[in-house]
Amino acid sequence: MKYASRQKLKNLKLSALILVVAVVCVVLMVFSWIFIRQSLFSSFGNAHSLIDCIPGSVVAATPADFPPRWRMMVPPPAISVVTPASLRFAEKILADEVKAYDSKFVADNLFYIFICNSFSAKGVKYAGSQDGANIWISVGSDRDLELSGDEIAATFHHEFAALLFVVHAKQLDQIAWFAEIPKNKPFFGDPFTSIGRGMSSTRPNPSGWSDGYFSDYSRADLGKDFCVLWEAAFSRTDELIAAICESPKIRTKVLLMRSFAEKIGGRLPSRVVEAVVTSDR
Repeated sequence: MKYASRQKLKNLKLSALILVVAVVCVVLMVFSWIFIRQSLFSSFGNAHSLIDCIPGSVVAATPADFPPRWRMMVPPPAISVVTPASLRFAEKILADEVKAYDSKFVADNLFYIFICNSFSAKGVKYAGSQDGANIWISVGSDRDLELSGDEIAATFHHEFAALLFVVHAKQLDQIAWFAEIPKNKPFFGDPFTSIGRGMSSTRPNPSGWSDGYFSDYSRADLGKDFCVLWEAAFSRTDELIAAICESPKIRTKVLLMRSFAEKIGGRLPSRVVEAVVTSDR
């Protein structure tokens, strides 16, 4: 009887110890995740910290805002600081574009929108980029061409799509997407190659719609194809609806994109959803 009581007490102590260890492990995991995310995406002392960030805030970018992995690139990306006038112009445009998404969706997926005059990496100038937590948009006249308001809006939606694609890649049915790619006209593969061939435009090109490509840039790779269609859904709606009605392949891709958006708590514009649902009737 004594032995049974001692054994029971021993088991209770062991269970209590296991519970304490489990709680400590959970606490350590939570704090580790916070530390890792802060380390990956923070500004390391810059005024733009994640702690007091209002999701979707538009701020002037500096090299100090680069995430660590960008700083380790050889050579690292290069930017030039935006002028106050250009920053105010971008703020005005982007305030409306951010509202195209549910506020919770933005809060769950985006920290800052960094604005600079120019952005280049590996010798290529970009209108925008993303780092997994923030969006970068180049608006200034020291690029090849200063962005208009419509182009700033389109770049925002394109880079937000790229960010979502990277973070939530498993939520997109990529096998079904690849099934819509013509075997005789596959992706070019390397986006730098497509840019080098003059295929960097995200503007609609109806000559490629029958093959399922909304624009020339869509032909680079699956990620670019996805981003071009997402950008079009929010900034070139009329052209995308025309493409949906004309191309079964584009319609299927938009259906896959709609499913992706819903899985991660987002939604496509109602006009696009209506078009993709009714176009097959």
